[in-house]
Amino acid sequence: MQRALVLLVVSIGFFWYQGFDMLMGSVLASEQAYYAIQNVAGVFVVFGVIIALGQYWFTSNAQRKEAQARNTQKAIEQAGFYKDNVLQRLTVIREV
Repeated sequence: MQRALVLLVVSIGFFWYQGFDMLMGSVLASEQAYYAIQNVAGVFVVFGVIIALGQYWFTSNAQRKEAQARNTQKAIEQAGFYKDNVLQRLTVIREV
């Protein structure tokens, strides 16, 4: 996660510099402001995606652990049922 964040910051810095380097020519101030706003909006979108992916990862891990605990509890209950009901009758059949 940290590696992706560092890569993101470096790439944003690179594109930010390249964008303003291109705009130093014969471009109006309004166009410069437009491109600057587009760059800032892009940064916010990227950070939003990173936050959404992090939330998805944490939520999926929590749900996976909850399902595993539920399955473990069901397995324990089934083992108790088989011990009490099925295995006792099978031993009687074997002895006959």
